[in-house]
Amino acid sequence: MRQVFRDGLTLRIEIYSTMGLSDCPDDIWATLDADALTEENGAMGVQLNGPRYWVLNNVVGGVDASNSQVFDFGGLEMIQTVQLEIPVMEATSLQGNYNPNEVQGSATFVYTAGSRVYELVSPEGDVYRMQSYSQSIDPSLTLDTLENLGDQLDLPDDWQFQTSVLTEDSEVSSADTTVVVQDELGNSYVKVSP
Repeated sequence: MRQVFRDGLTLRIEIYSTMGLSDCPDDIWATLDADALTEENGAMGVQLNGPRYWVLNNVVGGVDASNSQVFDFGGLEMIQTVQLEIPVMEATSLQGNYNPNEVQGSATFVYTAGSRVYELVSPEGDVYRMQSYSQSIDPSLTLDTLENLGDQLDLPDDWQFQTSVLTEDSEVSSADTTVVVQDELGNSYVKVSP
């Protein structure tokens, strides 16, 4: 879930997850109302960008649910995983699909040998590996259908979708910031290279 607030000339975007708390029960998720949450929390807007499922094998570092404040949104417990602050004048840079955005925070995303990975390649040759897929736009999307995801995406000019099975473990680490993109189905990818 994503909430947007305005503090003067700055937008604050707070991203919440059930990670480490629950598997985001469908029956509770289905009752969440973005308009009601926007009003309750005094936000400019709330986006219910899930359910969302990890395709990586492990996350080292990052947010620890056991040491985080727990928030209740319509009966669903979540923790804040990311907060972005950007000038209002730069807000358009967060809009649109396939648009790289920097997220503050450090973590290592682990993909183990034998796992299938799903990647976007930009015209500049930057590789973005899927972290999670979302059913917010296409509820039929599952792990089993991701191999053919490239057929569903309306990729911008010179962007490519590729998939492969790893022959060895792979880690994607970020020190202070992580660069991410989303496709038009709301799936999230983290920059792998260069």
